[in-house]
Amino acid sequence: MGPGSSSSTFRQVQLPSTLNMSMGYSIPPPPIPQFSSTQNHAQQQQQQHNPSLSPDNRRFSTGAYPPVQPSPRSSEAAEASGTNRNLDLSEYLDPADRPIQLQGPSSPFFLNYTSKNTRLESEEVSQGEARDDPVNLMILSESEALALVQLFHDRLNHLVAVLDAKLHTLSYLRSTSTILFSAVLSASSKFARPDLHSTLVSHTQTLLSRAINNGTADVGVAQTIMILMYWKLPADTSSWRKIGIAIRMGYQLYWHVPRNQVLPDDEVLARKILNSERTWMCLFCFDRSLAQTYGLPFAIQPSHMMDAGNWAREHTYLGPSVDVHLASSIELCKLKDQWRAICDSSFQSLAYNDAALESVHAQCEALLSRYWRKDAPPPGFEYEKEHVGLWATLDFMLTLKRHHLEASPNDPIRIDACLSYASRITDEIDAVADNGDLEIMQDTSSVMASSLTVLLRKIFHLSSITQKLLIITLLQRILAAYTKASGTEHNTAPAYVARFVQRTLRAIGMESKAGSPMRDPMGGTTGTGTGTEAMLGGGDQPDFMAQLQQFMGLPDETLGMNDDDYW
Repeated sequence: MGPGSSSSTFRQVQLPSTLNMSMGYSIPPPPIPQFSSTQNHAQQQQQQHNPSLSPDNRRFSTGAYPPVQPSPRSSEAAEASGTNRNLDLSEYLDPADRPIQLQGPSSPFFLNYTSKNTRLESEEVSQGEARDDPVNLMILSESEALALVQLFHDRLNHLVAVLDAKLHTLSYLRSTSTILFSAVLSASSKFARPDLHSTLVSHTQTLLSRAINNGTADVGVAQTIMILMYWKLPADTSSWRKIGIAIRMGYQLYWHVPRNQVLPDDEVLARKILNSERTWMCLFCFDRSLAQTYGLPFAIQPSHMMDAGNWAREHTYLGPSVDVHLASSIELCKLKDQWRAICDSSFQSLAYNDAALESVHAQCEALLSRYWRKDAPPPGFEYEKEHVGLWATLDFMLTLKRHHLEASPNDPIRIDACLSYASRITDEIDAVADNGDLEIMQDTSSVMASSLTVLLRKIFHLSSITQKLLIITLLQRILAAYTKASGTEHNTAPAYVARFVQRTLRAIGMESKAGSPMRDPMGGTTGTGTGTEAMLGGGDQPDFMAQLQQFMGLPDETLGMNDDDYW
């Protein structure tokens, strides 16, 4: 059932002629009464004149079982095709199709891989879907829609790497997936046409709910879920669950089964095949990112992914794309999987942890040298558009250094190592603020920036005066970048981060003014020296207090806001 159909209607499933009698149940035949020889002879004579009572037909006689009445159908559904495009039993139930099924991957219970090509979307939308087209509904004009689609490809798509700019043109989106077309317009309107945004978001959510309720599983629906979840409302916490639905769709469409054939010569057909493969790889990244954010298990098994680097290099001849960016993201995700497995290992020792940490860190350095070479980036990798990926890699490397610091939190060398990565990350935050990406990164940046802010606050009171000055400077730069990105808005991801950093600076200032939070109940300190000298690192008023003074007198801007719900 297409996404444009009403969620309260049902369509009759047309089965092969040999199977149009029952589906889903095995109905036992009615008992055949026993007749005497005289009765049997009479019955045979009757059957000669009434073929409908032959044994084969009597088994499904309407006298024994009343006919099943079809469910009522709305006029909208009646105009569309009577078949459900998401349900095709012929390949499973036709005995002649067994050799084709045997070509699929082995399964411990049954052969569940059909020969039908499930990697391509339908060629055209149904009549019901066409009526849900935002242009046909006159929400916006076709020229306005064209501008928003172009904006998505130019400014938004490189962050999610979901669509192919050469394939997903305005005409292609409108002809193949009304719901995906609506999602693209919704995401772009958030930044270019805020007057249309709420209407387009509501419309897309309605189409998505209808599609999920109807059991629709196609590439357009999965891509819609990712787009809506990336550019969601800040307080929406349903991402992990909804991405799980998209992942189930991918498994149902056998995207986890790698392609073992070369791409066809036909460019459009090749791009359609790559479209499904790219969607599966994007889902892998979403799965890992959300599992890390929420501390929950991931869903896609590593063995169900093809080699992303080889995949991206295979089709560079098709021209610029987001696929090399996607390959770098997947390599980073796999390094995080490796680190997660190390942390979850039952075998733990200081020497083992240090060696494992250094190994993963070295692999991160190799990842940086493979992709983020400013003077000689790999083919298809646009360095100036990859500051977000570089930030994400440095963020993970800082995580590794933080684990190293926890083993010896007072070691100034280890603190310096953390601050070195914090400085490099702040440089990238400045870069994405300058090129406009920070405004559109949404929760991706919120998680990384807030984690960095919390770490800097934790190590502040363990640092030397010089280190404290650096920490305050870094926090001020982060605050300036997010304040610039948020503009006059108060309910956007950058605005939440800006207020969070400001509260952190105020808290650091108040703690430093009142005394070290590590002061013991007797009035001493946990460090060496006495009183203020031990607290601040020396007998003089530290320079960083002058920097913090401006934040200590600011009112709490979170009053009346839902910041606590967001974080």
